[in-house]
Amino acid sequence: MSSVSIEVKGLRETQAETERIVRELHGDPYLNAMRRATLLVQRGAKERAPVDTGRLRASITPEIRALGSHIEGVVGSNVKYAPFVELGTKPHFVPQQYIGRWARRHGLGDRGLFVSGRAQPFLEPAFEENAEQIVRLLGDVVGRIVEG
Repeated sequence: MSSVSIEVKGLRETQAETERIVRELHGDPYLNAMRRATLLVQRGAKERAPVDTGRLRASITPEIRALGSHIEGVVGSNVKYAPFVELGTKPHFVPQQYIGRWARRHGLGDRGLFVSGRAQPFLEPAFEENAEQIVRLLGDVVGRIVEG
């Protein structure tokens, strides 16, 4: 009967190195790269956002979130109508009580309006136009962390 023997060398060192990498992926270099990435998207979104009063554009903000074992960068707006501007709606009638001030400001009288609901994307195109630079930013910092 033959006997098989296996000896694993360097397991403790590999585990220690893996733990170092995980710690550093939650550290300042990665967080700073994520901040730079969200600022790129924020700038692009503000440039693309349609402007009437400027409220939508001013509301576009970046945020870094630590969610368990990963970190994510989020760029968005807290104004209620932002998703409708970004994604559009079906054509619909908007009663005067909701659109009257806007209609008066644009010389359309004091009445409700039928609106197209056409999408005016500003967030997704901002991300897409910066995607390569974001991948490069994050990839570079991850490469430096892994190389030690």
